[in-house]
Amino acid sequence: MNASKDKYLTASSMPSTLNSVLQHCLVKLNGGLNDAAIRDAGGPLDDISKQVAASLPALLPAAQTKAADAVKFARGTIHTVIDDLNIISIAPVGVLDWAEIGPSGNGIRGSRLGPGGGIRVELASYVNFTVGYAFNINCQPGEGKGAVFFSLGIRDILH
Repeated sequence: MNASKDKYLTASSMPSTLNSVLQHCLVKLNGGLNDAAIRDAGGPLDDISKQVAASLPALLPAAQTKAADAVKFARGTIHTVIDDLNIISIAPVGVLDWAEIGPSGNGIRGSRLGPGGGIRVELASYVNFTVGYAFNINCQPGEGKGAVFFSLGIRDILH
């Protein structure tokens, strides 16, 4: 058992808790009031507290099992959010783009190589955005010096 569970109701603490309530209500409070109705209600309450105290050890394990089952999903979700999930992460990206350009009507053809770099931002470990720039190192007349690239990725959240 965890130390934090000690503050909750247990089979050993139940009789003393009920007896404490009865003691405060019937003896201390009613000692000053001297109310016959409170005094008369004390006998059945004492009997009920003894019945509850006697049945509690048999009921408590089943109740603890049901409580553990009820919070299992929530506990797992909280564990994932706190321990496994990155709210935001930033990383550098390196790229090497290779293209083989075929014959076209304007006579452009050949191979193009484009090294470059960029940055990736990942949110909540499930969505990432990547942006960068790749340089055209074999630039021909009429072509640009490079190109901006970007991507959006979504990780399978049901894995």
